[in-house]
Amino acid sequence: MSTEESKDDREPKQLRKSIITRHLDAPGLDSLPMTMMKTLPEEKKIGHCIIFYLAELREPIKLWNRNSIILGRYDRHLSLQPTVDFSRNHGILLGVSRIHAEIIYEDGQYYVRDLQSSNGTWVNKKRLVQEEKVQLVNHDTLRLGHLMLQIGTSLK
Repeated sequence: MSTEESKDDREPKQLRKSIITRHLDAPGLDSLPMTMMKTLPEEKKIGHCIIFYLAELREPIKLWNRNSIILGRYDRHLSLQPTVDFSRNHGILLGVSRIHAEIIYEDGQYYVRDLQSSNGTWVNKKRLVQEEKVQLVNHDTLRLGHLMLQIGTSLK
């Protein structure tokens, strides 16, 4: 910490980082909000991880040990909520549906499927047929409506 940086300056930055990165460190924590998850040092994390890189975020969104991840926008009127909420990333303006797509971890690989979204899901400029399951690999570009994400994976 520099001499100019006070404790008050540091705390919001740490809180912001924990909200943006959205680390999920262990299976069975599905019921807790992502902002309440405890972050472990990278070397202590084991298992599989998918990483979403968005141009506007400083830190990627990392999800550890999840077999099903719903991508979309929060809506308080829905019983099913997305695991990753793109509302703060201009999701509504970019055409992200409330329940847009699902990332599935199966047989040691990640797959994506469109969940009957209004504006479509693309992997590397190829539009998915609704409910079609397509494998994801490192450096794939995933597009939800007009929201672009770069994919990274860690398969251990």
